[in-house]
Amino acid sequence: MRGRLGLCLVVFLLAIGISTILINAQYSDPAAPTWERYRPLIGGIQYYADKGACTLSYAARDSTGRVGMVTARHCASQSSPLYQPDDSSISYYIGTPAIWTYDIDAMFVRFSNSVPYVLHINNFYGTYYPTKWNVYDYVPVQDIGYFFGVPVFKTGRTTGTTQGTIDQVYYTYIIGANLSAERGDSGSPLYAISPHGDGALLFGHLVGGSSDYTLYISVSGVIDYLGIKPLTYP
Repeated sequence: MRGRLGLCLVVFLLAIGISTILINAQYSDPAAPTWERYRPLIGGIQYYADKGACTLSYAARDSTGRVGMVTARHCASQSSPLYQPDDSSISYYIGTPAIWTYDIDAMFVRFSNSVPYVLHINNFYGTYYPTKWNVYDYVPVQDIGYFFGVPVFKTGRTTGTTQGTIDQVYYTYIIGANLSAERGDSGSPLYAISPHGDGALLFGHLVGGSSDYTLYISVSGVIDYLGIKPLTYP
């Protein structure tokens, strides 16, 4: 379903009674260690824009071959500068939205030092153990049904890494999952860990929902609307 997918998302949230708390960015204290400075850029880390703090989704390449990061469009105005991890230094500047549309809650920020990894945080009794999983592939939206009930993760700047399951696909490109998130987690990558240790299998990025049920734009939606394809390794 092409067209105004962003409008469909808002109408859907209201129709099923889910709060749009994740639609707005947040300046609250983030979950360690998502707020640290990362170079190269990876998915699951904090950035700042004019609408507050959000989360970078995943590394990708545009139709001209230039690389950068995907994230949720509602986190920044069209001309807003983006900083990672925050705006306390001009040296943290990473760019402005280069490719976006009102039709989908996604945008692309060009940054040459971006790599196909996502941050994954294990938290044992308050001690954080961060790892970086390489993104080895992504799941086309037509195949997501095969992963219903399979453990998946999201990593965001506010709540860190949380686990749940995918249970539905709405309006062709919107993935529904039983995962917790809070304000500032918008943009979080949704992924599964390969049982063979090959890395992370990417599904999409967080755009809205409630504290215990969240919605994601699938990778296929970003490809079809923006012409942006995820980087993978190997």
